[in-house]
Amino acid sequence: MGDWTPELVREWWPGRHTVVEFAEGLAEGYTKSDEEWERKQVPALRDYAVSIVNGELEAYLRGYVLWLVERRQPREGELPEPSENPLRS
Repeated sequence: MGDWTPELVREWWPGRHTVVEFAEGLAEGYTKSDEEWERKQVPALRDYAVSIVNGELEAYLRGYVLWLVERRQPREGELPEPSENPLRS
């Protein structure tokens, strides 16, 4: 994939469940791996899946969309509330 745009972020967002399923499935497989480096990836894969489910990634991406549009970090209190979420066009 090329450079991210606000439109691409918004397009990706509704399919985030597939990323959660992929990360959880990969973590499950890695727990049974003979390879130590794969087993060491399990906590990070699970943490990433949780960050999508618990809204942490959503908050980050709201700021990222602002950065893509305005090329700056959000000021305190500037990000829209989830009900006005720019990820939901």
